[in-house]
Amino acid sequence: MGFIFERVIEKAWQIRQTEAGWSQKEGYQNLPLEQKIWLDNFYQAERETDDEWLPKIKEKISRWFLSVYLNRKIIQRPKPLGAEQIKPVKDILDQQVEDLMGGLL
Repeated sequence: MGFIFERVIEKAWQIRQTEAGWSQKEGYQNLPLEQKIWLDNFYQAERETDDEWLPKIKEKISRWFLSVYLNRKIIQRPKPLGAEQIKPVKDILDQQVEDLMGGLL
């Protein structure tokens, strides 16, 4: 699971290489603010001074992971998972929060 989160963080790094302000252009109006803060360097000052966006990002990544696990059956015989499994997924993501907060600020 950690590898998957590493790939998400790696992709975030790649997106950050895009010109600052990209998320304000047409086509990105519906992108949630917390994702803009996390991914667009236009929001770098906000990203560095306000950490309210991070729990929302972790929640969305965790829910995305569980959705993929449940709906695409990426494991041959998956164990049933429910909403209560979101905490362990978040816990693993928390272990990598240094990458989210440190390297990606």
